[in-house]
Amino acid sequence: GGALPLVSLLLKCVVMTTSAVIVTSAGSKGPVCTVHEGAPAFAIAGKAPHKASGLTFCQEYKASTCCDKASTDAVRRVVYNMQANQVSGKCRDAWTALECSICDPRAGVLPRTPVCASTCDALYASCADEYFSEDAMNIMTPCRPSDTICTKLSEWIGGGAEMCAAAGYEIVPAAAAAGGWCFEGGSDRTTTAGDPPKDPKSAKDPKTKDASKDSKSKDSKSKDAKDSKKAKKAKKGAKGASGGKEEDAEEFKRAQVWITRLYILGSIGLVGHLGLKMLGRYLKSSNSGAARNAAKLAAENRARRVNDNTNHYL
Repeated sequence: GGALPLVSLLLKCVVMTTSAVIVTSAGSKGPVCTVHEGAPAFAIAGKAPHKASGLTFCQEYKASTCCDKASTDAVRRVVYNMQANQVSGKCRDAWTALECSICDPRAGVLPRTPVCASTCDALYASCADEYFSEDAMNIMTPCRPSDTICTKLSEWIGGGAEMCAAAGYEIVPAAAAAGGWCFEGGSDRTTTAGDPPKDPKSAKDPKTKDASKDSKSKDSKSKDAKDSKKAKKAKKGAKGASGGKEEDAEEFKRAQVWITRLYILGSIGLVGHLGLKMLGRYLKSSNSGAARNAAKLAAENRARRVNDNTNHYL
C-alpha cells in the first residue's frame, strides 16, 4: 500500500529535474544573434556569437561574431560602390567601419546597432560632401553606380544623428553612452604636427632651406612609417590576445553547458531506474498477496466441503 505514494514521488522528481534541464539550458544560452532590418539574416540567428570562418570582409570580428559570408558580402558591395564612385578615403574608411559594426558581437545580438552620437557627428563631417541615395527599403546608403538620382549628404540631411537614423542605426546620446555600449567608430588616427622650427642658417640660403625641408620631411615620413608598423603590430597582438580570450571563454561556456546537461540526464536516469525498481517490487508484492488470498480461499472451501460430508454421514 505504501509503494504507490513512493512511485508518485519519484515521478514528480523526474518532472522537476526535466524542468531544471530546460531552465539551465535557457539560462546558460545568453544573448543570441538577432536579425537586423535591411541586412541579410544571420545563418546562426537564434544562437550565440562564435568564431567565424569564410568572412569576405570585416575580418577584425572573426574571433566572435554573428556574421557569415552573406553578411560580409553585403558590406563588401557597399565598399565597392564607394570605390567605384571615387568617394574620399576619409569618408570611405569611416563608413566601412560603420557597415562592419553589425559584425561586432555586441551589435549582432540587438535588433539595431547602437551608435554613439559623437560617432555619427564625426562620420557626417567626413562624408558631408559625398553623394548618397536610398535602397529598396528606404535606407540611406552611399550612391551606387546603378543609381540615377543621388544627393549630396549636406544638402539632404542636416546632421549626424539624422544621418545615422536614416541609415538604420540607433543613436545613443552621450549621457546614455556612459551607462552602456554603443559603436564608437573605427580606429582612424589623425596626427597634427606644427611647423618645424626655422634654422637661421638655412634662411640665408634658399637651396639649403629647401634641402633641409626635404630632409626633415623624409625623416618625418620614415618615423611615421616606423610608428605605424609598431602600432599595427601592437594592435594585431592585442586583437590576437583578445580573440584568444574570447574563444577560450566560449569553449569553457560550451563545456560547462554539456557537463550540466550530462549531470542532469544522469540524475533523470537514476531516478527513473529507482522508480521502475520500486514499481516492480510493488507489482510483485501485489501478485504474491493475490496468490496467498486465492490459496486461503481454496483451503476454506475444501474444509467446508469436508464438514458438509461429515455431517451428511452422521
